[in-house]
Amino acid sequence: MTPDLWSRVQDLFLAAQEQPEAQRANFVRREAAGDEPLAREVLSLLGVDASGVLEGSAVEALGDEGLREITSGLAVGERLGPYRIGEEIGRGGMGTVYRAERADGAFEQTVALKLVKRGMDTDAVLRRFEAERRILARLEHPGIARLLDGGQTRDGRPYLVMEYVEGEPITDYCDRQRLGVDARLALFRQVCEAVQYAHHRLVVHRDLKPGNVLVASGDAGPRVKLLDFGIARLLTDDAEEPLTVLTAPGQLLLTPEYAAPEQVLGGTISTATDVYALGVLLYELLTGRRPYTFDARTPGVIEHVVATVQPPRPSTVVGTPPDAPTPPEASGEADSARGARPSGTQSLRGDTMDTHGSTVDRLRRRIAGDLDVICLMALRKEPERRYASVEALVGDLKRHEESLPVLARPDTVGYRARSFARRHRVGLLAAATSGAVIALVTAAAFVRVGAERDRAETEAQTSSEVSALLAGIFTGADPTQTRGADVTARELLAAGIDRVRADLADEPEVQAHMLHSIGDVYSRLDEFEAAESALDEALALRRRVHGTNHPNVGVTLGALGHLYERQGRYADARGVNQQASDILHEHAGTHKAELADVLHNLAHSEMRLVEVESALAHIEEAIALKREVFGPRSAEVAYSMNVLGDVLNFADRLDESEAVHLETLAIREETIGTEHMHTSHTYHNLAATYREMERWPEAERFYREALRVKRIHYGEGGLETAQTVSQLGYSVAMQGRFDEAERLHSQAIATVGRVGNANGSIVAPMLARRREVLMEEGRYAEAEAAGRQGLRLWRESIAEPTPWVPRWVLGIGAAVAAQGRNAEAARLIEQSRGLCSSLAHERQRLTCVADADAAAADLGA
Repeated sequence: MTPDLWSRVQDLFLAAQEQPEAQRANFVRREAAGDEPLAREVLSLLGVDASGVLEGSAVEALGDEGLREITSGLAVGERLGPYRIGEEIGRGGMGTVYRAERADGAFEQTVALKLVKRGMDTDAVLRRFEAERRILARLEHPGIARLLDGGQTRDGRPYLVMEYVEGEPITDYCDRQRLGVDARLALFRQVCEAVQYAHHRLVVHRDLKPGNVLVASGDAGPRVKLLDFGIARLLTDDAEEPLTVLTAPGQLLLTPEYAAPEQVLGGTISTATDVYALGVLLYELLTGRRPYTFDARTPGVIEHVVATVQPPRPSTVVGTPPDAPTPPEASGEADSARGARPSGTQSLRGDTMDTHGSTVDRLRRRIAGDLDVICLMALRKEPERRYASVEALVGDLKRHEESLPVLARPDTVGYRARSFARRHRVGLLAAATSGAVIALVTAAAFVRVGAERDRAETEAQTSSEVSALLAGIFTGADPTQTRGADVTARELLAAGIDRVRADLADEPEVQAHMLHSIGDVYSRLDEFEAAESALDEALALRRRVHGTNHPNVGVTLGALGHLYERQGRYADARGVNQQASDILHEHAGTHKAELADVLHNLAHSEMRLVEVESALAHIEEAIALKREVFGPRSAEVAYSMNVLGDVLNFADRLDESEAVHLETLAIREETIGTEHMHTSHTYHNLAATYREMERWPEAERFYREALRVKRIHYGEGGLETAQTVSQLGYSVAMQGRFDEAERLHSQAIATVGRVGNANGSIVAPMLARRREVLMEEGRYAEAEAAGRQGLRLWRESIAEPTPWVPRWVLGIGAAVAAQGRNAEAARLIEQSRGLCSSLAHERQRLTCVADADAAAADLGA
């Protein structure tokens, strides 16, 4: 077998695997287009895939290793890491997906495990696999199936462990439930929200289709889940640390019915590619059929149809049989249906559409007009002429529902005439004349709604310009533009900063919006210096454009406060969060959610500074606002309840703290699941309450649960992981397991040292816990050294007085006294007592003095 034939055999075999088993043989014969050797070898491979018996020259071409590459799988009941394999639930060109169960006894969990095919298990791929797994784990959205874990088989093949979603494709769900247009649009908006979230984090899906959009029923109604975010991208790129990687032409496995023109032509992939796929999905949800299918699936036919054929208006195909020709009044050009035919699976009974719970005429009238235009704008061949963002698409759907003018306009005949002229030189004059006449009529028709449309365009302008620039940044990562060079997340962001400064100099608010977003992403990557620079620049721009009291200024101040807090700069965080709170209180009527977020962060900063009373007041106000905006048992409310439980812990109201954390955990497990990053925070904080109660086994249990989830999201080297490792070490030590505690503390402190961006206020509490453990072990000199190092780091990080400082001094005094240096210990106790007077709150001062008195009494005894 020649190399060229073997390459074509592989491609067709993988494509055939995507088809239903009963249709694979016909698919192969049709795609082979008379090439008998090609068809024979692919059918032989498909036979071994089904039966394990292979004949013909494919055996020689494959060899033993190649045969195992195609046929090897996992048996039901087989163990892979901590998972027990169940039945096969899916198969594609990249591998096989199995239902699996957690089987190590740690907890019960059903997952979807995707085993990657052989040939992808090189060292470079494995490193990239791990890096991409962690990036995908940052997609924390209830509408996106979470990536939970990953690993390798014994023979080195990588696998992914995903959240298992009990659901069905969105089109099947809508048809089975006989949903009307409004209900279908509501589900479609959920899809858009998830895609929009990913785009804001510089991730493009590129394979949106009903099979990757599942709907699950729940108590709160149907919820959408997107699957397979970024997987194909991961498996075909060579970058070491990609945030998102766009593959070169010919490397992408795609579904032609949902592929955008730039995908089949090998052009630049951007967020506009997902907008196109959303347009196909919306078309199918509304009509029960795709814009077109293919008489033959050869590259030439696919390219011609996707890149040149204009889809008919959705309202014109409602109720037509699957094999009906494209309606001539909708097709645009005389030859536009060449190679294409409409598709559909509608169940028709006379004039009734069972799947939509409506009559054909009623459904056509419901879709005609705005929904026709919205669909076709998303499906435009040129990416720059589609909606500039998913937000813009959703905005038009909202305007349609509110009976406002939509921003989408039908393709003008002038534009269509120019497009026609590029292919048909004859008749240009007539087409141009028609375009001029109809353009005048169209302009007159829009005069009545011009003012209202202008207001809508003003509201959408910032979002559209932001997304257009974002698409340009993605272009910079396209291998066809970079000549194959790898582009990492940080390089992409740096390029984004340069584009923002160069391209948006005359649009300061849009420029500020982009700088704010880039600063937020830098913060998530623990690139604190770059994040602060971008946010400072955004803040200065917004103050210059709007003045000092505009809500956008408050929002950016809040982002800076959150960044400072992540660095352990609690006093700085409190200051800017208080400014943000003051500004947003003036706009509370329109910015309740933003105000609640700032109050949440303000309370957290105050808690870290042991300003318990004000922290309690601010977090309770945040929770009240969130209950009003999001509902009483929402994930947003649970986010702030988590901090309320912490504040109650600091206030020594431990029973109340436990009750709040348990309620928070119940809400989070109900709304976002047990593997979510935020759920790990509740595990951690509940453990901290049990630590204060000295219920050590329970503290250890929940610290371990927190650590398990944090390792998924942050890896072993993340700051969040390190802090939980340190707390676990303390809980273990209090149960007498000192060697294990020493190992955990050393691991946590080393991790923070490697990160480099960490503030001393993060390391100092770790050293304080280590000091206490060393005291329990009787290693007093080492305890003293740890205490002095922690105190120095804390003072370097936080200048203003806090209750931690006198407590630290007392801890050092205890270590000194244990070594028999009583006079020095007495001086340290008096130093601690002197520090009490500098504390801001009377309760803190009284507690501080009482602690010093108790230490003096112990020393005298």
